[in-house]
Amino acid sequence: MGSRRFRKSYRLINRKRRVNSKTQRNKRTRAEFNKKFILNFTRTKLSNEEILLLSKGTKFVPSPNIFHVRNNIMADFIELARKMRCRFCYSNTSENTELHPLYLKTGHVPPRCNNALENYITDTMLAISSLEVNSFKDNLSRVERKSLVKISNNSEIYISKADKNNTTVLIDKNNYTRAGENHLRSIYYVELEQPNTASISKKIEEIIRKLFSQKEIDMKTYNFLTQSHNPKHGHMYFLPKIHKINPEVVKNIIKQGFNHSDIEVAYRPIVNKSNSPTCRIEKFLDLIFKPLLRKDPFFIQDSKDFIVKLEKEKIENKCFLIAYDVTSMYTNMQIKDLQETLVNNLEKIDKLSYNFQIPNLADLAELIKIVLENNEFEFNGHIYKQIIGAPMGGILSPTCTDLHLASILKMILDKFQYRTHIKLHCQYRDDGFMVFTVGSTRKRRPKFSEEIQVIPQEGPGNLVKPAINELRTLMEVKHNLNTIQEGLRLAKGSKILPPYMSVDMKFTPRLMEHPSKEHIKEKVRDIQQYLKTVALSQLSEALAKGIREVSKQLDDILQEADTKLQESEKYDERRELFKAAQELIEEYSSKLQSYKDSLARKPTVAKPKDKFKKRF
Repeated sequence: MGSRRFRKSYRLINRKRRVNSKTQRNKRTRAEFNKKFILNFTRTKLSNEEILLLSKGTKFVPSPNIFHVRNNIMADFIELARKMRCRFCYSNTSENTELHPLYLKTGHVPPRCNNALENYITDTMLAISSLEVNSFKDNLSRVERKSLVKISNNSEIYISKADKNNTTVLIDKNNYTRAGENHLRSIYYVELEQPNTASISKKIEEIIRKLFSQKEIDMKTYNFLTQSHNPKHGHMYFLPKIHKINPEVVKNIIKQGFNHSDIEVAYRPIVNKSNSPTCRIEKFLDLIFKPLLRKDPFFIQDSKDFIVKLEKEKIENKCFLIAYDVTSMYTNMQIKDLQETLVNNLEKIDKLSYNFQIPNLADLAELIKIVLENNEFEFNGHIYKQIIGAPMGGILSPTCTDLHLASILKMILDKFQYRTHIKLHCQYRDDGFMVFTVGSTRKRRPKFSEEIQVIPQEGPGNLVKPAINELRTLMEVKHNLNTIQEGLRLAKGSKILPPYMSVDMKFTPRLMEHPSKEHIKEKVRDIQQYLKTVALSQLSEALAKGIREVSKQLDDILQEADTKLQESEKYDERRELFKAAQELIEEYSSKLQSYKDSLARKPTVAKPKDKFKKRF
C-alpha cells in the first residue's frame, strides 16, 4: 500500500516537472520572439518575464484589483443611467443639435421622468450591489506582476515609447537626464529662477473678462476659457529617435538583450502643456486659424487627401517627382516671424463662417503674443523658457508653423522662373512633394539656387570679375603646392627621391668603391637616409605653411567681396560670385584628384624563376 502511494506521488511529481519544463520552454520561446519589440540601452539584462511584460507596450493596462471590480461596475452604470435619462428627456426638443466647438460637459443629472426606465435602473443597481466577484481572468501572470512592481520601483531606468515607432525603449536615467540638459543649454532656451504662471494667468483672465463684458465672446466660450483651475507650467520629456541609429547596432542590441557600449541616442523634445495657463487659449486660437490653413493650395490633411489630389492630376511620363523635408521646422522659426504671420492672417478671417463668436482683431493679436512668448516648462526640477521657435506638443504650434511655412513657400515660388512647370505641390507639416514637368526647351531640372530671381541677371558686376580673377590665380598657386606635397608624400615611402627633387649627397666616393669596408658603407647609407628624411620633413612643413597662407588669402578675398556686395545690395552679383567660386573649387579638386591617380604606382610583378637555369 505504501509503495503504491509512493509510486503515485512520484508520477505526480514527474508530471509537474514536465509541465514546468514545458512552460519554461514556451516562455523562453515567446521571450525570444518578443525581443524585437524592446530596445534596451541600459547595461542591465532583462529576464524572460520582464521581456514579456515590456513587449506589451506602454499603453498596456493591467487588470484591476478584484476588490474594486464591483465599485467600478457600479460607477460606470450610474453614468450610463444619467445619459439614458438625458436622452429620454431632451431627445425630442426642437433645438439645434450642433454642439458648440468649445462646449464643456456639465455632468447635468435630469430629474426622474419615466417609471419603466427608473424601475430598470433600480433593479440593475440592486443586482450589481449583490454581485459577488470571486475571481477574474488576469492579463498578467504572477511572475509578470512581480516584474511590474520591480520595474516600477527601479529609479535608475527610464522607460519610453520610441519616436515614430511603438518600440519600448529602456534608457539609463542619468544618460537621459544628461541628454536633456545638454539640449536645454542651446540658444533656443533660457533657464528661469521661478515660473511666471500666476502673472500669465492673471493677464489672460483680464483679457477674457474684458471680451465677455464687451460681448465680444459668447457664454460658452467664456466658460471654456475661464474653467482652468490651478494652472501649472508645462513639462518637457524626450522621445528617443531609434530610427536615426545604425540598423546593425540596433540588431546587435536586440540580439544581446542589453547594451555593452555607450551609444549616443538622439531625442525629440516634447512639451506637455495640458494644464498650462495658455492651453485653452491655444485651442481657441487653433479653431480660428485652422480653416485658413485648409484654404492654402499646398495643404493636405492626411494620406487619403494626398491620394485624392494625385488621382485628380494627369501626370506625364517626362516629369520629376521631388520630395523634400524642412530641417527642424518648429525650432528654426523665430517667434516674431510666427507672430507676424498669424497677425497678417487675421485680416483673412470671415467671422460669418464660424459657429461661434470671434472677438476683435486687436485682442486676438494680444492673445497670440502671450501664447508665443510664454512657453515655460519644467525639466528635472528646473524651469526653462523657449525663446526661439514653437514647442512641439503645443496645440497651436502645428497650425502657426504650417501657416508661416506656406507664406515662405509662396514667396519663393513667386520668384521662381519655372513655376508654371509645377504640376502638383503638396505640403504636410515639414514634408513636401512636388511634380515638376519638363519643357521641350530645357533638358535638365532647374535648381532653386540658380533660378530664383527678382530681376534678370545681366552678368557679373564690377566687383565680381576682379575677385574671380584673383581667386583663379590663387587657386592655381594652391594647386601647384598641393601637387608638390603629394610628390613628397610619395617620396617618403620610396627608396629614391623623384627626379624633380633629387638631392645630390656624395660622401667619400673612393671609400664607397672599396670592397672590404661594408660597415662604413652601411653607416654612410644610414646618414643618407637620415638626411633624406630631414629634407623631406622640412619641405613638407614649408609647403603646408604655404598652403595655409594661400587658403587664408582666398577666404579674405571672398569675404571682402561678399561684404561689399551685401552693403551695395547687389544680391544677383553675390549669387554669381559664389557660383563661380564653387565652380573653381570643383575644377581644381578634380585636377588634384587626377594628379593623385597618376602618381599611384603599379605593383611590381616578380619575374618567374627558371627552374632549369644552372646555378653557379
